[in-house]
Amino acid sequence: MRERRWIQKGCWILCVFALLICVGSIPAYAKEQVPDTGKITGRVLFISSYSYAWETVPEQIHGIKEALGDGVQLDYQFMDTKNVETAESEQLFYQTLAYYLKMVPAYDVVIVGDDAAFQFAMTYRDELFAQTPIVFEGVNDGELAKKAAADPLVTGVVETLSYENTITLAKKLYPDARQVVGILDDTVTGEGERKEFQYYDTVFPELDFVEIDASKLSQEELKKQVAALGELLPVK
Repeated sequence: MRERRWIQKGCWILCVFALLICVGSIPAYAKEQVPDTGKITGRVLFISSYSYAWETVPEQIHGIKEALGDGVQLDYQFMDTKNVETAESEQLFYQTLAYYLKMVPAYDVVIVGDDAAFQFAMTYRDELFAQTPIVFEGVNDGELAKKAAADPLVTGVVETLSYENTITLAKKLYPDARQVVGILDDTVTGEGERKEFQYYDTVFPELDFVEIDASKLSQEELKKQVAALGELLPVK
């Protein structure tokens, strides 16, 4: 189960909501059509860490459009990090986006979805979005999110896994168990989740926290390791 919680910014969050309500909808080299009778009251850019084909992205876009309502021009850009995640691909995305931003009117708000887009926006903030409010969502790296939210023009919501509740329930179901095994990878999202997983090692000192790095294994190798956990990771 995943939980979402806001990085609290006092009145700033209310201001962002008011701004977003005035601004409202999204595309990437394509534009959402607003009703002929509606007046464009603002421009929003949504940068996704993934592609439109990734299962959660259409839902994110639908939620943003529903919250913003009609009258806002909404543009999209997709980093597609689930398929290509290299320094070269990030640089190419930066160059393309920098050119694109020079060719279109300024945006009122930039929304970034998930960790890769969030980190990209923070890395290139001065070059691309110096005076533009940034709202993030679906971010797993809570530590980085809190640091970024110190900027009065940055706010958003982090996404966390229910580690504590899950482990507490597991202890009740399996009172003799002594290990918690986390299956993680080396993606930007995976690194954010790894930090939180490692934190709970201090919350449950009586348990051993062990990681399986899925990024180093084939699908078959991962299946074998999971199937053989009792053999590979004997209870102490």
